[in-house]
Amino acid sequence: MAISDMIEGTSGIISQNGKINLVSLTIEDTLSGQCGGAIYNLQISGDSTTSPYSISWSGISSYSATTFNIYNLCEGEYQAVITDSTGGTGTTNVLLTGQTQPSLRAALGDDGCILDPNKKCTIAISTSTTKTPRYKYELVKDSKVVDVHYGSTADTTHTFTDVENGMYSVSVIENRPLNTTERPNLTGCTYDMYNDGGAYSGWNITNLFNTWNSWVPRAPRTISFPPTYGPNDHPSDNLQFDLGLGSNGFVYASNPYVWFYTGTSATRKSDNSKDWYMGASAFTISEGDNVGPSGPTASAGDVGYFYYNTVINKFLVWWFGIPGSYGWVTIDPRVDDGINGNPVSLRSLTGTTNGVSNVDVDANDYTVNSAGNVALASAVVNYAPGALRKFKSAASGNWGLYNGKISRCSYLNYTWSTAFNSTDNDDDTISIIIASFRDNEGLHGPTGVTHTLSIEMKAGTDKFSIRDNVATGAYGHYYYSGNRFRDCRVSGNCTTNPYYTNVILENTGAKTPTTTSGNWNGEGSIRTRITRRGVYGEQFQIEFTDTMGVAASATKAPGDANPYNSNYTIDINLLDKATWTGNTTSAVEWLSEYALCKYLGSTRIGFAYSSQEAVNFYHMQFTGTPFESYVEVPACESSQGPSNSTVITATTATTLNITETQSVLPPSTTEPGVPTIKPPVKVTLQTMPNPTLTINGLNRPYVTSTDTVGGIPDLTVYNSSQTGSCDIQLYFGGENDEILFGNAYPKFRVYPYLFETDEVATIPDYEVIFDSLPSYFHEDLQSTIVSASTTLPLSSLTSSSWQFIVKPSYIFKDKKSVSDYWIDTAIYPPSTKIDIKQDFYLVLVDNPPTPQLHFGEFNVPTERSLLYTEKRQLQGLPEVTTAGYSSYTYTLTLSNKISNSGPLVYVNGLLLTEGFSGVTSGAPQTGDYRFNAATRSVTFYKETVRNGDVVQLVYDALADSYIETITIPATVSTSSGETIYEENGYYYINLGKQASGGVAVALNGVTQSLDIDFQQVSNKRIQLLRNTSDYVSGDTLAVFYRTIYQTISSTLTKTPQIPIIYHKNNNLEEIIVVKMYNENGDLTQEQTYNIGVETRGLISKTCQLNPPEPGKYSYEVLVNRAYPLLNRDTIYTQSLSERVPFEISRSVFYTDNPFRRGGLESYNNLY
Repeated sequence: MAISDMIEGTSGIISQNGKINLVSLTIEDTLSGQCGGAIYNLQISGDSTTSPYSISWSGISSYSATTFNIYNLCEGEYQAVITDSTGGTGTTNVLLTGQTQPSLRAALGDDGCILDPNKKCTIAISTSTTKTPRYKYELVKDSKVVDVHYGSTADTTHTFTDVENGMYSVSVIENRPLNTTERPNLTGCTYDMYNDGGAYSGWNITNLFNTWNSWVPRAPRTISFPPTYGPNDHPSDNLQFDLGLGSNGFVYASNPYVWFYTGTSATRKSDNSKDWYMGASAFTISEGDNVGPSGPTASAGDVGYFYYNTVINKFLVWWFGIPGSYGWVTIDPRVDDGINGNPVSLRSLTGTTNGVSNVDVDANDYTVNSAGNVALASAVVNYAPGALRKFKSAASGNWGLYNGKISRCSYLNYTWSTAFNSTDNDDDTISIIIASFRDNEGLHGPTGVTHTLSIEMKAGTDKFSIRDNVATGAYGHYYYSGNRFRDCRVSGNCTTNPYYTNVILENTGAKTPTTTSGNWNGEGSIRTRITRRGVYGEQFQIEFTDTMGVAASATKAPGDANPYNSNYTIDINLLDKATWTGNTTSAVEWLSEYALCKYLGSTRIGFAYSSQEAVNFYHMQFTGTPFESYVEVPACESSQGPSNSTVITATTATTLNITETQSVLPPSTTEPGVPTIKPPVKVTLQTMPNPTLTINGLNRPYVTSTDTVGGIPDLTVYNSSQTGSCDIQLYFGGENDEILFGNAYPKFRVYPYLFETDEVATIPDYEVIFDSLPSYFHEDLQSTIVSASTTLPLSSLTSSSWQFIVKPSYIFKDKKSVSDYWIDTAIYPPSTKIDIKQDFYLVLVDNPPTPQLHFGEFNVPTERSLLYTEKRQLQGLPEVTTAGYSSYTYTLTLSNKISNSGPLVYVNGLLLTEGFSGVTSGAPQTGDYRFNAATRSVTFYKETVRNGDVVQLVYDALADSYIETITIPATVSTSSGETIYEENGYYYINLGKQASGGVAVALNGVTQSLDIDFQQVSNKRIQLLRNTSDYVSGDTLAVFYRTIYQTISSTLTKTPQIPIIYHKNNNLEEIIVVKMYNENGDLTQEQTYNIGVETRGLISKTCQLNPPEPGKYSYEVLVNRAYPLLNRDTIYTQSLSERVPFEISRSVFYTDNPFRRGGLESYNNLY
C-alpha cells in the first residue's frame, strides 16, 4: 500500500488571528455523513489578568454555540472567536475531519438455534471494506464481546460458530483512532528547526548541534559479560544475567537471581565469587557522573561491581569500554538536562572529545547531488566558506554505550534525508532515531523514560532492523505481565529469551545496501530518506541508496547516478502489524498490535551509534509539521477507530431466554412394583435477566459530595427552593432483549431513607412504570440501548426526609403460562437495607428561610411609593405592510422623572418583558424592549408595536422602588409558604424581599388603593381585600416598594443590636452567621450562632454590632443548614440576606449612654 493511500484530512488548528487564541484542544473526528464529532479540552493563550473569557463558535450549516466544549459536530471548518474581559478578541479556525466509515455484510448462516435453543447457529461475514489494511470483527451479545476476529483486507470473510440463541451485533472496527489532541510546543523551537530553507544543501548542522540534546541512555534488561570480564571465565562465549530492572522502573534488588541483588553473597544465585554489591553511598553526584566507592580496579575481572547512590536514588555499575577504560555508569537515568543530556548515563560522553562533535566534511564524505549523482559532500553542503559541517562521533574510543543526539523539536509529519558513514574499521551499530519522546506523564511505563523507535544498522552482519527501545531494553516488550527473572545458571547464559523482544522487523542480504563481510570503512557512504505521513504520523517510508564513494566495497563511484533503491525500502505503519515484516525477522506473533501506538503524534528525531567510532551524519534535508504545535498520542487501545455494525437476530420473542431439556423417555423396567413413567420428562426454564441500567439525574448510593467526573461534582443534589421536579432519563443496556420484544417493562419506586434509624422506609412515596420505550443502536457499545424518561414531582416526596432510595425492578411475561401472567421482580416486603449495586440515590434539600431583620435601634427612612401611569397611543410608525416596518425600532421618552428601577410596560393590556432588544446591535432578542435610565426612554424591539397600539407605563415617581410581579395561577395554593396563597377567602402575597416602609400595588396596570384593594400585613406580606372571584388566572400584580437593602439607615446607639427571627421546622443543624463590612467592603466583624438539631419552632437571636469608628457600614445575615448524607458525608444549603447599609454618626459613636428601644415581643407580627 502506498504511503498516500490511507491519508485522509488531518484535523487540527488551521489558522489564528488576534492576541487570544486556542492553544490546546482535543478533536474527535466524525464519520463522513454523520455528525458525531467534538472539540473539547480547550486552553486559551490569553493573559490571566484579562479573564474571564467568552467564546462564540460558528461553522458549517449555520452552526453556532457559546460553550467552550462543543459536540455533535459535522465534518468541516469551525471558527472560535474568543473575547476577554477588556474586549480584546482573537479567532482560531479548526478543521474537523470526516473519516470514511467501513462497510460490512453479515447474516445468519445456520439458523437452527432460533427455534430450538439447544442448537447452535453461525453468523457469516461475507465481505467488508476498510480504509486500513488491518481490522477486527467483534461479535457482541448483551453489550459484551463474546468473540473477536483479527483480519486483513487480503481476506475479509469470516464465520462465527457456536452462536447461541439471542440478539447479536457484528462490528468491523478499523485499527486507527478518531481523536486528536493538539497543544502548544513549549520547547522554544523556531521555524528553521522545522524547515531547511529549501536549499539543496539542507540544514545548517551547526545550528542543530547547538540545539539538539545529547542522548546517552543505559537501561538494559540484562547484563552481558564478554570473555574474561567480570565473572565470565569462558574463553569465547558471553555470560549474561538478568539485571533486575523491571519494565515498571523498579529494581528487584531482593531477587537473588538478578545481578543487582543486594542481599548477602552467600544467597546470591547469579555469581557469588565476589561481593559484587558495594552497599549504598551518599556521594553528591548527578546522573551520569563517574563517581563511586574505591575498590574496583581498571581490570576486566572487576567489571560488574555496583552500588546504590542515595542522592540520585540510582544504581551505578563499574563498566568498561568508556573514556578512561573503566568507570561508574548510571543505570536507568531519566533526568532531562536538555542540550546537556536527556538522559545521561555517563557524562563524559556528552562532550566533543568523547562524544559528538561538529566538524567539517572531508574527502571520505560522499552524498548525492541535485542531479542525482554521487559527489563529495563538500561540493553540496556549501553553507558558507569554512562552514562545511557535519555531526561526527569520536574517532578514537570504541565506547560500548549508546551515544547520540535527539532533536529539541517534535514533528508529526516530516521528510528527512541524511547521508552517513563511518571511517572506522569496525562493523558495529549506526542508529537513526525516527521517533522519540520523553514520557513525562508515565502513560507508557515509568515517568521520565525516553522511548525511541530506531533504524539499527550493522555492516558486518548486514542487518538493518527497526527496534523499539534498543538502548533501554528493560522497556521493551514482554509476553507476560509483571516482571519475571530467570535462573541463568540453570538455563545456560540466558542469551535468548522467547518471551521478550524489541525487534519490530529485520532485513538482511538483498534488502540492505551493505555487504555481509565488510566493516563500515569499506562500505562508503549511504543516503537515506525517511518520510512520515498520516493523520497521526502512523506511516513511515524508509529509503536507502546504494553505498557510494571511493571505499573498497562502495557500489557507486563518484559521478554515478545513485537513486534510492526500492529493494531496500521499508514501509511500516504503526497501526498495521502486518507491515512489521522483514525478510529475516518479523514482529513476534504475541506482540500487541498496539505496541507502537505510543509513537503516534508528535515525536522527535535523532541519530546514535554504539561501539562504533568515527560515525558521520551530514547533508541533512528536512521539512516537518506542525510548527509551534504538538499533537499528542491518541489512546489507541482504549479508543475505537471508525466502525460499522449490523444487528443479527438469532432468536424470537417466544424462545428468548428459554432453556428446555430434550424429551427423553425414561428407561423401561420389568422389575415388579416399579412403574413405567409416561409421558416423557421435559423441563422448561425461563430466565429473567436484569438489563444494565444507567439513570441520568440520580446517583448511586456510594457517590459522595467530593466525587468528581471531569472536574464536575458527580453527586446530583436537588433543591426544592429552586425546582419543583427533576427529569429522569433511564438507559437499559446489556440483556435488554426482553424489553425490545415487549416481554418486560421496567419500573421503579422511590422510598424515603430514615436517617435516624439508618433504614429505608417500606412504603414508597412515588412509583412509575414505563411503557414508552424507544431504542437506538449505540455505536461505541455496539449494542441496542432502550431508553425511558419521566419527570419526578419533588412535592410528592416526604418533606421530613432529604435522602431517598430508588429501587428499580421489572415485570416479565410468563411465556409458558396458558394465561396472560406477568411476574414482578421486586421484593415484597421491600428490604430496609440499601443495595449499593442495584439501588439509586436521590438527594433533595431546601434552603433555610431568609431571616427577618428588625430595626428598633436604627432610624430607617420610610417612604411609600407613588405610582404614576402614562398612556400613549402610538402613531408615526411605518405601516406593517411597508418594507421599513420589519427593521424599525420605536422609542418613547417618559414625561416624568423616574427612578433607576424602570417602568412596567403594557401594550394593549399585555405586560411586556425587558431584555436585549433593538438597542443592542447584533444581540439576540431576549425581551420586548430596553429601558435607558439616563435618557428615561423605552425602545421597543423590532416588530413589537405598531400604529394604534396603546402603551401604558407604570412607575414609581418618587422613590427607587424594587418591583415584584406576580401572575395569578389557575390554581392558588393554600400553603402559606407559596408566593401567593389563599386563606379564609382572601389572597395573600409573600414579598420576595423585606420592605422598608409602605408598598404600592398595580393590577394589570391599574393602581390599587391601600385599605380598599389591599393592605400591608407586615414588611414581608400583603393581603388582597377583594373577593377571590374578582381575580382570574393570568392577572398580573405589580408590587412597588423600597427594601431595607436600598435605604441607608442610621444607628441610634453605638453598638446597635439586630434581632434575627425565623422559623425552623426540621431536625437539622443550622448556623447563623452575621458579617459586618466597612465602606470599602472589608470584613470588620463576624459572629456565629449554632442552632442544634433538637431546636425547632421560632428561632430568635440578637446580634450586637460593634463598629470600630464612625462611618458607613453594611451587614448581612447567613443561615447555613447541614444535611448529613450516607457515607458520613455532609452538604450545606444557605440563605443569604442582601447587605443592609447603615451609618453611625460621630455624635452617636461617642455617646456614652446608648439608647435602647423595642423588644422581641413586638416582632411577632413579622409572621
